[in-house]
Amino acid sequence: MNFIYFLLLLFMPLTHIEHPEDTILTGDLSALDCMGSSGNLSAKIDGSPAVVWGNDPKDGRFFVGTKSVFNKRKPKLMKSYDDIDANYEGDLNEILTACFRWLPSRDKSIYQGDFIGFGGSNTWTPNTLTYTLPTVADEQIIIAPHTEYYENRPYPLHNNLSDRSGYVKFIRPEVAEGDLCELNNYIKFARIVAKGVDFLTNDREVAELKKELNAYIREGREINPKEWENSKIVFLWKLVQSLKEDYMDTCETFGELETTLNGEQHEGEGYVKFNEYGHIKLVRRRSFSHANFNNPRFVRSWISSSPPLMGVCLYLRDRPPYIKKGNFPNL
Repeated sequence: MNFIYFLLLLFMPLTHIEHPEDTILTGDLSALDCMGSSGNLSAKIDGSPAVVWGNDPKDGRFFVGTKSVFNKRKPKLMKSYDDIDANYEGDLNEILTACFRWLPSRDKSIYQGDFIGFGGSNTWTPNTLTYTLPTVADEQIIIAPHTEYYENRPYPLHNNLSDRSGYVKFIRPEVAEGDLCELNNYIKFARIVAKGVDFLTNDREVAELKKELNAYIREGREINPKEWENSKIVFLWKLVQSLKEDYMDTCETFGELETTLNGEQHEGEGYVKFNEYGHIKLVRRRSFSHANFNNPRFVRSWISSSPPLMGVCLYLRDRPPYIKKGNFPNL
């Protein structure tokens, strides 16, 4: 990876992945192609914060950072303990200091993952879900890696990371893809339905509808297409959500990591799928997203701003110091 590629990378980071039902609101049905085709399917881990690490192609120096690494105007690459102290405080300072100290440097590779917790325990609740290992982790930090940046694009990890030093425990459950044949039968029907839908044509309309739909999810209310002005597009939205969840029922996750929500066993946040059609996330929004919206650590309010940056604005009550305004959990 050369410096030019890295500059391109800054404009193509894996900072946000859409739900397939949200992407169809404009008439873009590529998410259906992505969901219905073979690809890389990985477990989505509910960690916090996101951590990026690797070697800066500009000078070869090792760095760590949050998603602020991808800032367009001023990327925040922490290349020393002094850098971390000058830019972060509290828990986030502690986390990035540990990551800078213990994460391994791998030639020219750049990785992204989610911070799960510190060693010396076998249970962590980094955000909404609680993760438990069979035994106490002796490693210093626990990371769930999911992306490697190569040339100018993000790619899902194809090989499990390992740390020979024993300081980092990398967690990456194995996933078996579900039944694509049955899924594609439903997708054919969804495409027929889509032919009769008046899709949204501007960012403001899309953001407003997403905001309203998320409000229903947050409040646990049933979404009845007949109650909406554009009933056909909401019907298609629900159809895509339903076939997504049916597909998730046929996927399997393997590994030592046990997941619970409010003390009860939980299937996990969901999955991320990647192929030639793009990235999508597969999440049960009526369960996980509802719980995430109503996490008592957060107070959420919904605002509209200039497109395309519209939708959710998160304000945090009693937040850990490392969660800053704008550093939102992925819902």
